[in-house]
Amino acid sequence: MNQATTNLLNNIAELAKLINSGTSYEEALNRIVYAVCRHTSWSMSSVLSMDSKQSKVFARARFDPYIDTEDKIPNEWPLVSSPTTEVIKNNKPLVISNMQECAQYPAHQSDAIRRNYFSVVILPLNTEDQHGNPMVLTVLSRQIINVDEDELSYLTTIGNLAAITVKRMIYLQRETARTERLQSSITHSAALMDLALTDSSIPHILEAVEKLLQHPVILVDLTQQTVIPGSPPAQGIIGDNQWQHLVSNQHARSVLQQVQAAEQATNPALLALELSTSGTLKYQIELLRVDDNVVGALLLLRQGIQETPILNLMTEQSEFALRVLMMRSFIHFKSETGSLNDLFQQLISRNWRNPEELIARAQHKGIRLDQSNYLLAIAPPELGNRTSPEDFLSSKHQQVASQVNSVFEASVCLIFEDLYLVSIPASQCSTRDKLNLRMLNLEKKLQWIFSQQPTLVSCQSCHQLDDYSNAWSECKRLIQLSQQFNRTGVLNEDSFGAYAILFAATNQSVVSNFINQSLEQIDQYDRKHKNKLLDTLSAFLHSNCRYQACADTLEIHVTTLRYRIERIEELFDINFEDADQRFGLELALRLRHMAGSGTN
Repeated sequence: MNQATTNLLNNIAELAKLINSGTSYEEALNRIVYAVCRHTSWSMSSVLSMDSKQSKVFARARFDPYIDTEDKIPNEWPLVSSPTTEVIKNNKPLVISNMQECAQYPAHQSDAIRRNYFSVVILPLNTEDQHGNPMVLTVLSRQIINVDEDELSYLTTIGNLAAITVKRMIYLQRETARTERLQSSITHSAALMDLALTDSSIPHILEAVEKLLQHPVILVDLTQQTVIPGSPPAQGIIGDNQWQHLVSNQHARSVLQQVQAAEQATNPALLALELSTSGTLKYQIELLRVDDNVVGALLLLRQGIQETPILNLMTEQSEFALRVLMMRSFIHFKSETGSLNDLFQQLISRNWRNPEELIARAQHKGIRLDQSNYLLAIAPPELGNRTSPEDFLSSKHQQVASQVNSVFEASVCLIFEDLYLVSIPASQCSTRDKLNLRMLNLEKKLQWIFSQQPTLVSCQSCHQLDDYSNAWSECKRLIQLSQQFNRTGVLNEDSFGAYAILFAATNQSVVSNFINQSLEQIDQYDRKHKNKLLDTLSAFLHSNCRYQACADTLEIHVTTLRYRIERIEELFDINFEDADQRFGLELALRLRHMAGSGTN
């Protein structure tokens, strides 16, 4: 091995040692351009990266001992007029003997004249910077150099060493950032769990979740039917107050509906939030379950965010903390309602030994049995068609109780005998009309929970302990009537009338036989002859046997009506002068109509 080769290898070793002595990405780049000039005959050096998105070439590091500190030399050039594009495209070194005479690249020509350099070699580094942009190494000389194959090979070797160093530093930088992120996530996760296990407010917990995940979130609490937004998705575009209003009020109902629908989805669901300022935001729905019941959801804004194992782990930690928070609320609710169920069981069954002791127990729970109260019964839609009514009632109990308390302060909502029992202080509603108005408001709120109209019934107020058993029996009777006649909404005894109560109280086979004996002959005649004598009979009785009023109702001439009535009298031996016979026919017609309503 001759001396020249030995010196070359020593230079490469020294250069590699110098390049790899850096401890950070930025320091490594600065050492690369310094080492190139120290161990070669080139005067200046720089590392450039090509940013296609901005259509520019940027100087990431530069060594130029001839620069005046007061000189402002360019650090970026238009991509269209830079030789960097050609080098990266062809992946081959580019040698420019005299840049000051190279009009092909006017921006670099101006730079060469200003800084007084001539020969230039640009080498592809076959690596990318921390932003994913391809990089090149440039060497500049203040003299015109004849770059032979040996010199080009030497520079290529230096470029390869530089590329290895850049890749290593970027990897270390990413690993360091990942480690710091993990450490930060562990710290924030521990702080989040501390908040979830204490009586911290939900806004504080949401703030901790966003610190952990490092992106905006929204919390949906189905038990309270509320939507709690975190920070806005785009700072500066929409303010905090405007964001709070949009999510908590304007879009709350839509968000609640989409979260409830996600419970039935087989694939991960996305929630669309329409914003006039920012277009449509897509939130990933992560359902929160307690005791197999969906109690809420964490909405994650993942647009433009790359999923990583750490991010997924932190998401699971956030969900767990929020489940713990809601579980504490759920357990407290179940504990309170469980003890109240025992109290109302004794109250309604009249199974108490000491009235004063029962009143004192109730007062300790916030219920004034020494004052007047209303009892309400709430039946969810189609409860009788469900395989497990008790499980369904339990799954919606906290949500229903929350809405009841939003309408009636100091109220109690329990699951009792496959219905929701609600006790309301009578002092809140001085009249039945005011009670009905609030019940209508409650019915609208509950309709959002059940997706259909529920049934709500009330009875007279309870003034003493013995009144509660009769009041609850009355509520159950009205619920049974509503189910029998397929009625929903806010109901009371006036909603059904005397005939409905008579129908419900009478043996159904007796009612059916009475209807058939009274009307079956007329019905069969109509079907056989395609007549409407039964409709005529019904209208005539409903008009109190007044011919003109009945003819107007049927929109026929009074002569035609008289003919039909005569036919009915002749064919079926009916005497409309007989009050008992008229009453029997009218009763049969009303019971027939109610029987049809109950079965449809």
